[in-house]
Amino acid sequence: LESSELSAAAFSLGIPHPPGHPLFVYAAKLLTWFPFGPIAFRVSLVSGLFGLLSSWLVFRIGSHTGSQLFGWSRELSDTLAAGSAIAFALSEAVWFQSVRPEVYTLQSSLNLAILYFLLRMCTSTLPNQKAMYFIASAFLLGLGGINHHYLALFTLPAGLWVLLNQGLSFSRRTIVPAAFSVLSPLLLYAFLPVRAEQNPYINWVNPQTWERALDVILARVFQGSVTDHPEVHMGWNFLQSFFTLLEHTHPASFPLGILGLYWIIRNHKESGTVVLLFSMGNLLSTSLMPFDRLNPDTWGYLQSSLGVWCVASGLGLGWFLQELPAHLTLQPALQKAGTGLLTLALTGSLLSANWNACSLQGFEDTERIEDALLSSAPPNALYLSSFFNLYFVHWHAQVVDGRRPDLVIGSQSFDAKVRGGIPHAESMTTRSEFWAPIYDAYRLSGRIPVSQIRAFATVRPVLFEPESQAPLLAFGVPDGWNWRVHESPSSMSTQSSDDHSSVSLARPLRRETQTVLAWHYYQTAHTAIARGFIRQALQAINAGASVVPESPKWNQLKGTIPPAQRSGP
Repeated sequence: LESSELSAAAFSLGIPHPPGHPLFVYAAKLLTWFPFGPIAFRVSLVSGLFGLLSSWLVFRIGSHTGSQLFGWSRELSDTLAAGSAIAFALSEAVWFQSVRPEVYTLQSSLNLAILYFLLRMCTSTLPNQKAMYFIASAFLLGLGGINHHYLALFTLPAGLWVLLNQGLSFSRRTIVPAAFSVLSPLLLYAFLPVRAEQNPYINWVNPQTWERALDVILARVFQGSVTDHPEVHMGWNFLQSFFTLLEHTHPASFPLGILGLYWIIRNHKESGTVVLLFSMGNLLSTSLMPFDRLNPDTWGYLQSSLGVWCVASGLGLGWFLQELPAHLTLQPALQKAGTGLLTLALTGSLLSANWNACSLQGFEDTERIEDALLSSAPPNALYLSSFFNLYFVHWHAQVVDGRRPDLVIGSQSFDAKVRGGIPHAESMTTRSEFWAPIYDAYRLSGRIPVSQIRAFATVRPVLFEPESQAPLLAFGVPDGWNWRVHESPSSMSTQSSDDHSSVSLARPLRRETQTVLAWHYYQTAHTAIARGFIRQALQAINAGASVVPESPKWNQLKGTIPPAQRSGP
């Protein structure tokens, strides 16, 4: 989904989904100029580089905490911090986000840098140094505001607590430069209306006015994820977030992490409070909306608190290593050797556990499915895509790869959730002179002009991806992977079925491929049953059951077909 969108947006300096992520787009655009590898690989390097930076910050936080708060030797502190950084970097939550175009490793590096500077403030005795650390934290908060401001906001409790705990005299000396530091990066949002005026291919909300720019910046289209779900139980989601975090660490990290946090608070209450507020704020970010532990974005949200937990686990292990020699008379050399062996064992176990899930080497399913979709589309068609499934992949194919420029690809919902779909219609009007009247009609009426689309479909083909709520469903017939608007759909019950067998996909199927195929087959079956294309429905149900056999949805769908008609393929 977003990986294709963000890669294409970086390449074309487009405006991706709210809040627009200008910091990521700018940073990724720089790497698209590097003369090696495909564009998607170059943009993925941004995630990889910031994943490395996040891991280095975990190391710095662990080393600082061990030496400054626990009084351990630099050698022991660095060794334990290295183990924490390795556990963080090789966790599925960080590794997977580091090999695809996404904003999360960039945001976790900013958040962890804020935590590092706040901890340095807590242990510094020099007023000027404290002020410098706080202003640096404020600037990083501002940078987070132009990348993923929702996650950046949850670092505020820790920062405000440090500010208040340092006293009003400190705040008076630093409040002006800190305010300037946090606000100045936000000026980059001025990029949105300037770029929208040039009508880039990727142009969410078409923010040519400041009112629409605020829609993007404030991510109003996604605010319902937090406000429109009264069934969300924040306390239960908080616990789920915490246990999801533990799933991405070694089982021994639970007792070691608890022990490490206890000793941080006991040794230095101010630093311990900062760590707790920072971690709890990050866990809270996933607690205010419906929780999905299998969604990789959830792992991206929790990267900052995962970093803290890895540090705490290393400190808990360090406490054992410091206490055991006193009781077992272990030699220092043996203590160091044991620490090194534990680090090597941790590295090996994480590599073994997460390699298959995180390595994208040889993963070409996206391109192969896209090839099947685009190759089956007739020339000069209007292609109405489903938002969830492959819309962003189509963007990448056209913008980055330059494939099928003859197709006009838009949203079959006309992106109605964003200002009634008017911004989408405005952008699409400039995409093709032939299809412009359809979008002009939508702008005037606010309704999908079904009759006009049907009339245009007699001259040029109109395709739409199967979806149970597709506005053109009543006038569609199955056509390969998609459906096609037809003048007499009732007479087309013998239309050829999907030819999915011609697409060669890597086995076993990755989770991402399963998600795309399962969604496609489910929507195809649901749509075909509603329209009476039973043969196509049964084929889609059987194909879906081969992708996700444990799902009960396939039998539920088959149960809606009259028994006499279930003898299809």
